[in-house]
Parts: sequence; structure tokens; C-alpha cells
Amino acid sequence: MNSTFFLIAAYLAIWAGIFGYLLVTGRHQQRLARRLEMLEERISRTEAGQ
Repeated sequence: MNSTFFLIAAYLAIWAGIFGYLLVTGRHQQRLARRLEMLEERISRTEAGQ
């Protein structure tokens, strides 16, 4: 095999890693946004009861 194959394989592996990282961080960000909304809702209910 020539070196071009290894360069292409490395290139694809790097892009797959970047894509996977962005996918995971996007899911974490969505989860954090939901938790923040729940917290804000809880705080507003607590303040409204006072």
C-alpha cells in the first residue's frame, strides 16, 4: 500500500472524530439547556409563591 491510502485514512479518521465530538457536545448542550429551563421554571414558581 502506498502512503496516499494512509493519508486518506488518517484524514477520514480525524473528520470522523471531529463529527463525533460535535455530536456529543451538541447533545450535552441540549441537556444543559433543558436543565436550565427547569431550574428557571422552579425559581420563578418559588418567587411567585412568596
